Amino acid sequence: MSQEPLFISKEGGTIHLIKGDSGIFFRVCSDHLSLYCHDLVSAKMQLERLEEFRGRSYCINMEPMKQEGESLRNLVELSAAPYLRKDD
Repeated sequence: MSQEPLFISKEGGTIHLIKGDSGIFFRVCSDHLSLYCHDLVSAKMQLERLEEFRGRSYCINMEPMKQEGESLRNLVELSAAPYLRKDD
């Protein structure tokens, strides 16, 4: 992989040129996401898509997950209750 990125976007995403046994390809990275493309045009398009996804991925409503977690906890406690020893 090249030491310096071939391209750096305004948001900080990068494209690196990689020379492999079967030719060259491009590694596209944005935050914790990365993928590979066969040409620079595709790599730039995919970088834009990754950066758009990154912007939306942090906007998750956690409330339904908290409610589901509480229901799961209740289910586990009710299921385990007959097998737990009660200290007298």
